[in-house]
Amino acid sequence: MRYILRYMEKRTTYIPGVQKQIPHLEMVKDQKRDAMDTLMRAFEQAGGDPCVQFEDDVILCNEFARKAEAAIAERPDRVINFFSRRKEDLTRGSRYQPAKQFLYMQCVYFPVGYCRQLVDYYYNGGERVAKLMQQHPTGCDIFVADFLDTREEKWFVHVPSLVQHAVVVSTINPKRSRFRQSPTFSKD
Repeated sequence: MRYILRYMEKRTTYIPGVQKQIPHLEMVKDQKRDAMDTLMRAFEQAGGDPCVQFEDDVILCNEFARKAEAAIAERPDRVINFFSRRKEDLTRGSRYQPAKQFLYMQCVYFPVGYCRQLVDYYYNGGERVAKLMQQHPTGCDIFVADFLDTREEKWFVHVPSLVQHAVVVSTINPKRSRFRQSPTFSKD
């Protein structure tokens, strides 16, 4: 399994905690202060391999890789999001969600071939992708939702969340609340 973390130079506080659990962690540094460019470079780095992609402001649960890989083994051909803060997480638990409801890019598993297909969709998706990126230039999760929607494909939300979103100011929109945490995360 490949693990790839996207990061900004000024956002490295939580990276040592991820590296401690995942010594073979790969890193993709933001070069243009452009979330989509960084995401595409991370997808290109993964190529056709299955991978878990992280943002730079995650805190992992204990034994993250073991827990994530067990969940992936159950659904190796599905996109799996290991972070969620939806109300129904508390009542419905793990579940499939419609493509259009894909949210959050803190920690997502992409199956074999998906990263390459996402890059192809981004660069060759024509007017549909151009319009989407014009409306949501930093909408990495909106882009993934649109890709899944074109395939009429559901994704899986894993509950409890295996990562927590750190209490930090958003680099995309500093007006967002710093309190964007999952209620189901447990360090253990």
